[in-house]
Amino acid sequence: MSENIIEMLPILNEKNPDKKILYFGNIKNKQFVIESFTYKDIEIKSNIIANNLTNLGIKPFDKIILMVPVCEELYLILIAIFKIGATVVIIEPSLDLKQIDYCCKLTEPKAFIGIRKAHILRLISTNFRKIPIKIVVKDKKLINEYDFTDLSYGNDNKFNIFGLNGDEDALITFTSGSTGVPKGIQRTHNFLKIQMGILHKILDFEPNDIEMTNLPIFVLNNLGCNVPTVLPFIKKYLLKYIDPKIILTQLTQINVNRLTGSPYFIKEIINHCAKNNIKLDNIKKIFTGGGPVETDLINSIKNISNCKTKIVYGSTEAEPISLIEEDELLKIKEEKGVCVGKIIDDIKLEILQITQNIVSFIDHNKNDLLLKTNQIGEIIVKGENVNKSYYKNEKAIKENKIFEKNGSFWHRTGDIGYIDQNNNLWIVGRKSQAIFYQGNVLNNFYIENKINKIVGITKSAIIQKDNKTIILFVEKNRNFTKNKCFDEISDVLKEFDLKIDTIKTLNKLPLDKRHNTKVDYGKLLKID
Repeated sequence: MSENIIEMLPILNEKNPDKKILYFGNIKNKQFVIESFTYKDIEIKSNIIANNLTNLGIKPFDKIILMVPVCEELYLILIAIFKIGATVVIIEPSLDLKQIDYCCKLTEPKAFIGIRKAHILRLISTNFRKIPIKIVVKDKKLINEYDFTDLSYGNDNKFNIFGLNGDEDALITFTSGSTGVPKGIQRTHNFLKIQMGILHKILDFEPNDIEMTNLPIFVLNNLGCNVPTVLPFIKKYLLKYIDPKIILTQLTQINVNRLTGSPYFIKEIINHCAKNNIKLDNIKKIFTGGGPVETDLINSIKNISNCKTKIVYGSTEAEPISLIEEDELLKIKEEKGVCVGKIIDDIKLEILQITQNIVSFIDHNKNDLLLKTNQIGEIIVKGENVNKSYYKNEKAIKENKIFEKNGSFWHRTGDIGYIDQNNNLWIVGRKSQAIFYQGNVLNNFYIENKINKIVGITKSAIIQKDNKTIILFVEKNRNFTKNKCFDEISDVLKEFDLKIDTIKTLNKLPLDKRHNTKVDYGKLLKID
């Protein structure tokens, strides 16, 4: 039997052809309307697209750059490409133009499928102009492209899924590397199957669940697990433009009982409900992750819903790693960083001494390099849901993977943290931004958590320039009073015996483009 990740969809279609499995929203005649696909719809539409892409010349193992936001077309395209046996290349929006061009040159893609705005890259990138097949999605085509709408229609609605052994790449996701060279994280069909199986275990689905999520990998997981999923309607497909009123319309009309998303996504919905005295009685479970989750958010959720909230910690290379429920998080009296709970059963985790050097457990005794309880170091993980390789990048493999004599390996997450006496995992910062102060690693998140609780301050971040100057950035809000806030900041710093060279106030701290949750410390370093 083929190990193509998409083999399960025809089986689910045979069992539940008329089951509504994917809900989404659109604006038609200036009105918001909710639409849906059944398994039969997805099977037929993806088959037509797969046939049309094949007719254009796309073959198994071809690389296809995909720059399409989270929308219904994204999943039809993904499924069609997987059916062909080709590989999807995803480039994270945080990469700059030079890095994006590098990813294109490295992968030598056969096709580029994206919204019209993404096709502007062809005006400034020789490598993008060289891509043979160009397809515009969700808009009118420009010059020399195909219109995705035309590829969505046809009479040929049968397609034979290309057989694979499972070790072939399904996805290559490029993220920014610590040295500025993007890393192409390879995820095979077998890897995705294992990852989805583990996610399904921890997500604790019940038979009549309907979930709304803005996280792409969770949507794929749900499609394969027979869980109806709602795509949140967000203008311009950017989280900062989220309209909670529309989201609530979707939640209500579709009877959604689960929410899964980044902390920012969840927070925007919860804050809107709190301000307007709206109860989310139908929501039974909330899962969030992708950035720090503060206890204030958990308390806000409890004020408007009786649901169970769980926080998932992981990374693109290793998802999931740990899990914590809201009751456990609220029991913790002092937030000494960000607590992400207990390690899941499928993962082995250790704390490594902080070093920027390449590490090998073949050349060194592992126990000499690992730390003990409550000691801060780099988090490393091992398991079947941990990716092994980076596309055509031996340097990244050496820097981010630690190999053992038996051929097994550990992944260096780049997060620094510790395991406490109760076996809880705590995150205190990023290795690339680690600050060594008075001979110890500074627990950035612990200090920032204290500063974030000062009235008038929304968010804070501590950075160190040139291994010398320590700067505190604070995001002020309408309650900010300089003298009062600075006095309270001074009290927090005294508690940690920390001397800050400069305090800078900003109206907004830069956040990551994917989840709009984590502070972009790299951008702060560039601020004079």
